[in-house]
Amino acid sequence: MKRFLLIITLSFTALLAGNCISDIIEVIEPVDDPEGGEVTTLTDPALTWSAASYEATIGASNSFPTLTNTYSVSVNYASSDASVATIASNGSITLLASGTATITASSAETEAYYAGSASYTLTVSRVAAPAGID
Repeated sequence: MKRFLLIITLSFTALLAGNCISDIIEVIEPVDDPEGGEVTTLTDPALTWSAASYEATIGASNSFPTLTNTYSVSVNYASSDASVATIASNGSITLLASGTATITASSAETEAYYAGSASYTLTVSRVAAPAGID
Protein backbone atom coordinates (compact mmCIF):
# COMPACT_ATOMS: atom_id res chain seq x y z
CA MET A 1 0.00 0.00 0.00
CA LYS A 2 1.48 3.37 -0.96
CA ARG A 3 1.13 6.45 1.22
CA PHE A 4 0.94 9.96 -0.19
CA LEU A 5 2.09 13.10 1.52
CA LEU A 6 -0.08 16.15 0.91
CA ILE A 7 1.42 19.55 1.66
CA ILE A 8 -0.87 22.56 1.88
CA THR A 9 0.68 26.00 2.26
CA LEU A 10 -1.55 28.99 2.95
CA SER A 11 -0.43 32.54 2.74
CA PHE A 12 -0.86 34.25 6.10
CA THR A 13 -2.00 37.43 4.34
CA ALA A 14 -4.59 35.50 2.33
CA LEU A 15 -5.99 33.96 5.50
CA LEU A 16 -6.31 37.37 7.14
CA ALA A 17 -7.99 38.77 4.05
CA GLY A 18 -10.50 35.92 4.08
CA ASN A 19 -9.51 34.46 0.75
CA CYS A 20 -7.08 31.83 -0.39
CA ILE A 21 -5.92 33.17 -3.75
CA SER A 22 -2.29 32.29 -3.09
CA ASP A 23 -2.88 28.71 -1.86
CA ILE A 24 -0.33 26.20 -3.04
CA ILE A 25 -1.18 22.52 -3.00
CA GLU A 26 1.56 20.04 -3.79
CA VAL A 27 1.20 16.27 -3.95
CA ILE A 28 4.35 14.30 -3.34
CA GLU A 29 4.87 10.92 -4.99
CA PRO A 30 4.35 7.65 -3.04
CA VAL A 31 6.43 7.26 0.11
CA ASP A 32 8.27 3.97 0.54
CA ASP A 33 9.56 2.35 3.69
CA PRO A 34 12.91 3.98 4.69
CA GLU A 35 14.44 0.51 4.72
CA GLY A 36 13.72 0.08 1.04
CA GLY A 37 10.49 -1.94 0.99
CA GLU A 38 6.98 -0.84 0.23
CA VAL A 39 4.91 0.29 3.22
CA THR A 40 2.44 -2.38 4.32
CA THR A 41 -0.65 -2.19 6.49
CA LEU A 42 -1.04 -4.47 9.49
CA THR A 43 -4.35 -6.11 10.37
CA ASP A 44 -6.08 -5.93 13.75
CA PRO A 45 -6.05 -9.50 15.16
CA ALA A 46 -9.70 -9.01 16.26
CA LEU A 47 -9.50 -10.90 19.56
CA THR A 48 -12.82 -10.84 21.46
CA TRP A 49 -14.40 -12.76 24.33
CA SER A 50 -18.04 -13.89 24.09
CA ALA A 51 -18.87 -11.92 27.28
CA ALA A 52 -17.51 -8.87 29.12
CA SER A 53 -17.95 -10.56 32.50
CA TYR A 54 -18.74 -13.97 33.95
CA GLU A 55 -19.73 -15.26 37.40
CA ALA A 56 -18.31 -18.71 38.14
CA THR A 57 -18.85 -21.02 41.09
CA ILE A 58 -16.17 -23.30 42.48
CA GLY A 59 -17.34 -26.93 42.34
CA ALA A 60 -20.14 -26.22 39.84
CA SER A 61 -20.34 -26.69 36.10
CA ASN A 62 -19.25 -23.41 34.47
CA SER A 63 -19.48 -22.28 30.85
CA PHE A 64 -16.69 -19.73 30.63
CA PRO A 65 -16.67 -17.10 27.88
CA THR A 66 -14.98 -18.26 24.68
CA LEU A 67 -12.34 -16.40 22.73
CA THR A 68 -12.94 -15.50 19.11
CA ASN A 69 -9.58 -15.51 17.34
CA THR A 70 -10.64 -14.73 13.77
CA TYR A 71 -7.15 -14.93 12.24
CA SER A 72 -5.81 -17.75 14.46
CA VAL A 73 -2.95 -15.61 15.78
CA SER A 74 -0.76 -17.00 18.55
CA VAL A 75 -2.32 -16.09 21.92
CA ASN A 76 -0.97 -15.88 25.48
CA TYR A 77 -3.41 -16.03 28.38
CA ALA A 78 -3.13 -14.36 31.79
CA SER A 79 -5.10 -13.94 35.02
CA SER A 80 -4.73 -10.71 36.99
CA ASP A 81 -5.07 -12.66 40.26
CA ALA A 82 -3.63 -16.18 40.23
CA SER A 83 -4.92 -16.75 43.79
CA VAL A 84 -8.51 -16.53 42.42
CA ALA A 85 -8.15 -18.25 39.03
CA THR A 86 -5.45 -19.41 36.64
CA ILE A 87 -5.66 -19.90 32.90
CA ALA A 88 -3.52 -22.44 31.06
CA SER A 89 -1.83 -21.95 27.70
CA ASN A 90 -4.75 -23.78 26.04
CA GLY A 91 -7.30 -21.39 27.62
CA SER A 92 -8.68 -23.73 30.30
CA ILE A 93 -9.48 -22.02 33.61
CA THR A 94 -8.93 -23.36 37.12
CA LEU A 95 -10.91 -21.70 39.91
CA LEU A 96 -9.01 -21.48 43.20
CA ALA A 97 -10.77 -19.06 45.58
CA SER A 98 -13.56 -16.52 45.85
CA GLY A 99 -12.73 -13.13 44.37
CA THR A 100 -12.37 -11.29 41.09
CA ALA A 101 -9.77 -11.59 38.36
CA THR A 102 -9.40 -10.16 34.88
CA ILE A 103 -8.78 -12.84 32.27
CA THR A 104 -6.79 -11.57 29.28
CA ALA A 105 -5.85 -13.06 25.92
CA SER A 106 -3.10 -11.18 24.10
CA SER A 107 -1.13 -11.51 20.89
CA ALA A 108 2.20 -9.97 19.91
CA GLU A 109 2.70 -7.84 16.82
CA THR A 110 3.84 -9.79 13.77
CA GLU A 111 4.64 -8.91 10.18
CA ALA A 112 0.94 -9.21 9.35
CA TYR A 113 -0.92 -8.28 12.58
CA TYR A 114 -0.90 -5.54 15.19
CA ALA A 115 -0.51 -6.59 18.81
CA GLY A 116 -3.94 -7.15 20.34
CA SER A 117 -5.71 -8.13 23.51
CA ALA A 118 -9.15 -8.82 24.92
CA SER A 119 -10.24 -9.20 28.55
CA TYR A 120 -13.22 -10.08 30.68
CA THR A 121 -13.94 -9.87 34.40
CA LEU A 122 -14.28 -13.21 36.17
CA THR A 123 -16.05 -13.21 39.55
CA VAL A 124 -15.59 -16.44 41.51
CA SER A 125 -17.69 -17.66 44.44
CA ARG A 126 -17.94 -20.90 46.38
CA VAL A 127 -20.98 -23.20 46.36
CA ALA A 128 -23.20 -22.31 49.30
CA ALA A 129 -23.24 -25.01 51.98
CA PRO A 130 -26.61 -26.80 52.37
CA ALA A 131 -28.77 -25.62 55.28
CA GLY A 132 -27.65 -27.02 58.63
CA ILE A 133 -24.03 -27.60 57.54
CA ASP A 134 -21.36 -25.23 58.75
